[in-house]
This record gives sequence, C-alpha cells and structure tokens, in this order.
Amino acid sequence: MSATLIVDELLAGASEVRVEGDAFHHLFRVRRQRVGDRVRLVDGRGLAVWSEVVHIERRLATLEIHEQAPANEASLEIELYVATVRSARAAWLVEKATEIGVRSIHFFNCERAPRAYGRATLDRLGRVARGAVEQSQRSLVPVVDGVLRLETVMEKIDGAQRCQLLDPASECRLGRVDAESVAVIVGPEGGLTAGETEALVARGARRASLGARILRVETAVVVAAAVLLGDPG
Repeated sequence: MSATLIVDELLAGASEVRVEGDAFHHLFRVRRQRVGDRVRLVDGRGLAVWSEVVHIERRLATLEIHEQAPANEASLEIELYVATVRSARAAWLVEKATEIGVRSIHFFNCERAPRAYGRATLDRLGRVARGAVEQSQRSLVPVVDGVLRLETVMEKIDGAQRCQLLDPASECRLGRVDAESVAVIVGPEGGLTAGETEALVARGARRASLGARILRVETAVVVAAAVLLGDPG
C-alpha cells in the first residue's frame, strides 16, 4: 500500500514537493520508498493527491505531484467532547479516534475531571493526530483542543445537528444517526454529576449507552465512534 504524507504547503499549486527531515526519515528509511514509488500526499484539510518519487539524495527527496487521490474521509462528521484524562491515555484516545475517522476532539473539564493540559501536552496530541492521519490514510487532521469549561461545551452543542451524551444509565443504546454531523459527549469514568447531565440534556443532548459494561473513557470513545460510523469507508 502506498504511504501517505502530510504536506502543509500542498495547496500552493506547485508541481513537486521536497521532502526532508522527519518526513524523509519516515518515507525513505522506515517505509523504504524508492524512485518510481507512488506516495499519497495530503494537506491535512481534506485534499489528497498522488505523487511519484522522482529523485532521492542522502537527506532530501523530490516528489512530482500527479492527479487527485481519494480523500478517505467518512461522510458522518463526528465532533467529540471528552472529559480530560491522563496525558498518556489522552494520546491513545487521540490516535485511535483519528484512525477511526473523528473530525475533532475537544477536551473539557467537569466536577470529576478537573485536569489541566498545558501547551506542550496539546502540541504533542496534535502531533499524535497527524501521525494517525498518515497511518490510517486519511486526509483531514482533526482539531485537537481544550481544555474547555462545561459551559462552553453546552454553548457549542447548541448548533449541532445531533448531540449524543454517553450515559451508562440510559435505556437507549447508541446506534447510527440520520444526520451529516453529530456531537458526542463522553464524561469522566466517575460519570458526570446529575446536575451536569441535566444541564446537557436541557441543551439538546440525547442520552445513550454502550451497553451494560462500564468502559474507560478512551475505550468508550473508540466504541462510540465505531458504532456511529459503521463502515467508515
């Protein structure tokens, strides 16, 4: 399978791109691409094109841009709001949610999840998302941000076509939705407080469960995204 590489300047209209640094190491030392190989280039915003390796030097390679390539993005846009977890678990969550096809990941604080993320943590999570896009052959790098206040989450979901709040106590099981986009709220492992849940429901969130088992936050995110997307292709 052809490798995928994020090239931020892809929209500049150039006929070729130069690859060096970490990207060069990944393509030509790890993936062992050779002259004549095809590489799928994406701009991280949804555009994808095919390219061909035309020249390789010791630390620099040139790729010639060809025709448009499949975007490999799911039709359902999932906007994820998730309570903060430890940074290592947040990285796993971002990686897997990106691979599955989530469009954005917003971390938030609530009474039982007051954890703060510094700039360095958010930057690292952004790099994790970029790596997952290349790994999974996507073309869109999800927005990863936070940490939001719960009140801000409530304001943001006002404009959502559909909003699902994961709640193990709900008798309604999460399933496919008839919408182009959906906001998904995943609270902390201790659960949102009754007041927080009531406030979100009052703003239009629909409670749904993933079944009888109580899952870790990052596991619940992956399962919920997979249920909503079905076949993400």
